[in-house]
Amino acid sequence: MDFSKVRNWIKKMNQIMDLYEGNEEFTSTERDLLLDYAMRIAGEVRKINILSDSEEITTTSSSLGHIKSTNVHVEQFTPIDWATPVVDSASSNPKPDRQPMDANTYNDLFDHLEVHDVYSKLALKPLKDIREGMGLNEKIVAQNELFNGDKQAFEEVIQQLNQSADFQTARAYLCQSVIPRFNWTDASKEKTVNSFIKLVKRRHL
Repeated sequence: MDFSKVRNWIKKMNQIMDLYEGNEEFTSTERDLLLDYAMRIAGEVRKINILSDSEEITTTSSSLGHIKSTNVHVEQFTPIDWATPVVDSASSNPKPDRQPMDANTYNDLFDHLEVHDVYSKLALKPLKDIREGMGLNEKIVAQNELFNGDKQAFEEVIQQLNQSADFQTARAYLCQSVIPRFNWTDASKEKTVNSFIKLVKRRHL
């Protein structure tokens, strides 16, 4: 059984369900994706080699005998209450930057917005909500690459950007609170960062 594949499929299923955990309805595409991942996982699980009844009994007895002979103290298992959220003190109480970032600090991340040809200008259609310009895959990629998989941060940032008075205000917010926090200057994130910032621009056209 390829555990890495199974973990990856489970992760993708969780991402899809996280995006639709509210009142939003699944489309046939998302439903088919979940079914496809479920069938792939089932196929891998069927490949697991299991012990016969006699082998299982022998193995279990041998293991218990070893524990008794070595006088190992087995502590009582305490189940984890998964309903109680785990709070990361470092992330829940972030230290403010000592030096406020200027809106022009990350000019290189915004240079691609300067377009002069007609085709590029037409591509910048206004948006009422940044989410309107993102498909399911784009949302998942943005959440994973730009927000380290933190869905709550992803939603909070989009809400703040949607409510900004204009693009300059949105840009200042990104430079001050988002870009340095999630390391958007990483070269591996360039394509996703450019796409996201273009959506912010379209929101404030």
